Amino acid sequence: MSRTVRWLAAAALSFGTLALGVSPGLSQSRGHVSEVGPVVAVEAAGDEVRAAGARVSVDGAAARVKAAGAMVDIRGAVEGNIWAAGADVTVDAQSGGTVRAAGARVTLRGRVAGDLMAAGAAVDVDLPVGGALSAAGASLRIGPLSDIAGVLKAAGASLIFEGHVTGPADFAGAVVTLNGRLDGPVTVHAERLIVGPQAVLGGTLLVRSIRDPQIDPAATIAGEVLREQPPARWLEKIPAINDPALAGIFALSVVLSGVLLLIFARNTFSEAVDHFRFRPLPSLLYGIVATLVILAVSILLMATLIGFPLGFSLLLLFPAVKVLALPVAAAGLIGWVAARRSVWLGTGSLLFFLVAGAIVLGGILLIPVTGLWIVLVLYLFGFGAFLRATLWRFRIIRPAAALDLTPGVVSRVGEAAEAR
Repeated sequence: MSRTVRWLAAAALSFGTLALGVSPGLSQSRGHVSEVGPVVAVEAAGDEVRAAGARVSVDGAAARVKAAGAMVDIRGAVEGNIWAAGADVTVDAQSGGTVRAAGARVTLRGRVAGDLMAAGAAVDVDLPVGGALSAAGASLRIGPLSDIAGVLKAAGASLIFEGHVTGPADFAGAVVTLNGRLDGPVTVHAERLIVGPQAVLGGTLLVRSIRDPQIDPAATIAGEVLREQPPARWLEKIPAINDPALAGIFALSVVLSGVLLLIFARNTFSEAVDHFRFRPLPSLLYGIVATLVILAVSILLMATLIGFPLGFSLLLLFPAVKVLALPVAAAGLIGWVAARRSVWLGTGSLLFFLVAGAIVLGGILLIPVTGLWIVLVLYLFGFGAFLRATLWRFRIIRPAAALDLTPGVVSRVGEAAEAR
């Protein structure tokens, strides 16, 4: 295995174990298997399995499984708990414990004896669960094979329930569709609720929505149907951020801002994207510290009569900072995912990353509740990266050179910046 591959594998394991709360290691002992690499395939035989890599697959009979990678596939029988995280996560196993899964796309099959917790952009749950089910995603489907013995809590922009739940159920989303069997009381927080023809509700249906629920005449509801107008709290008075039209306008504004940066400040924009790609954590730290400093100074100045105009002017910097930070966050996010081993990015690559990243940011904004917070965190990454690039241009700081990880090539970001 080359030095580059070992480095990438170690980075993948570090990220995965940090997310899953396990200790990294490269070992194989009795009852315990830890593997890391670009492609990891484990055939368990009663072992506790810990694996991380670009592509991870676990099969056989395992005591417990903890896995992280770009693609994670867990099958077979697992006596205890399962932890899985990655871009594309599939769990099709018989688990005797708790299952936790997170990723961009999460597919869950098999059987879970304990609780099940799942989160992702697209989540598909279709299996019996012996305990409680908690699931969240931009798109969430709970299929007809789902038989949940405990409490159900589900949230998603688009949420479809087609299974069976014994205990109480709580749903939240933009559009919630109920077309399964729910024995206990049901509470729905939604902009729109659809009760399908195959829905059988054994308890009370409480709907908190600004619209009347759409109930099919063939649906069966044994209890009362109660509707409450959501309280007009301050957060609900702002326009709905999970509106597709608003998300599209937001993505377009990010693209236009980025194009202006490419035209008038191409080198600074490119270096800011490099900082996001190669130094994401320092960039986030710069973004957090700079934001807190601006807020603190503004408040202190506004507390004095003489400094009020200056403090108020500092607060007005945030809209301008948003114009600079979000395009960097968009292009930097895609660059971090797809081009961490390329030192130099041409104008075409930057423009492609900008457009793709803006679409991703718009999609993230559609996620209820958490979408806005994710965008704000990415904004801090972009703000910090742009600030570091600006300080670099004025030679106030000189970041350490970052190595290109392409095999046989050793390039430095700092030297590349000088060449621009």
